[in-house]
Amino acid sequence: METKLSQKSMTALFRGKFEPRKKLEGEAPSLTFNHQTDGQLYKTDWAAPARPGANDALHLPSRGNYD
Repeated sequence: METKLSQKSMTALFRGKFEPRKKLEGEAPSLTFNHQTDGQLYKTDWAAPARPGANDALHLPSRGNYD
């Protein structure tokens, strides 16, 4: 496995300027997924606690910090 170096490191090691790899003809593009833009966000259902009454405190109004 080849270690990728920054341009600064390449210059310091006298390896010359970095040139990105050229894709071969017919080579598939890299896989990218951005579900923020295509609207396919996945959200799990919020699991209810096993103990009855565990969510009762969520219905009380917040008093803020240090009141």
